[in-house]
Amino acid sequence: MAVDAIPYRGRRGTFLTRWLGFVARASLALLALWTLHLAQNRFGSFQQDYASTFHWDVLLWLGWIGTSAGAVFLFGLATLLPFSRVRFLWSRLLLAALVLLPIAHFRLIWGYLLPRRHIVSGWFFTPASWFGDLGTQFALAVLAGVAIASGFRAKSPEPDRTSPERFGSGT
Repeated sequence: MAVDAIPYRGRRGTFLTRWLGFVARASLALLALWTLHLAQNRFGSFQQDYASTFHWDVLLWLGWIGTSAGAVFLFGLATLLPFSRVRFLWSRLLLAALVLLPIAHFRLIWGYLLPRRHIVSGWFFTPASWFGDLGTQFALAVLAGVAIASGFRAKSPEPDRTSPERFGSGT
């Protein structure tokens, strides 16, 4: 190890960069709250349409689920914003797809097969009733938004203070 090594000091931004970061985070958080309000309105119109027609409108349902997941994604992005260089872990999309799989199964049965009078066997139909509750579908959409937002990471994290690479080879 070199004797004259200079210890790493994290970059400290100027007041303006910190302030702009705060404004961007606050803007994303407010946008997330507005999107959540929009999701609540989509849910209300979905429920009202279902009560009057006794038929699930797929576009209203997708609007509600999609805006719910989008609101959580925006809020998760607001919490991860201070990174200047960002990379995305694509495996998080696989996790989000896994979370959305029960919703897709539910929509396949209740939105496509049963309205067209297809015969659905018991083993294929039973899991769809597990996720039939609207609260469960909302929770799964929220989990998908969290999975997608968790994929954003800093490209170059701060080096470890005990790491020998910090000081160079020195040998």
